[in-house]
Amino acid sequence: MTLLVDEIYSFYQNPQNIKDFEEWRKKKYENKNTTTKKSSQINGLGVRRHSKPAGISL
Repeated sequence: MTLLVDEIYSFYQNPQNIKDFEEWRKKKYENKNTTTKKSSQINGLGVRRHSKPAGISL
């Protein structure tokens, strides 16, 4: 466990690592938003897949 903590500490000591990580995280977040928009368009009129149909009680 100490080795893991040491590796995390050394990762954050390098400013380039932090910059690269922030860029990766931003790209991942943008990609997630694009994927969500596409899936809602495919699903039809932005309706969520897990929402129950109107007029049906469960």
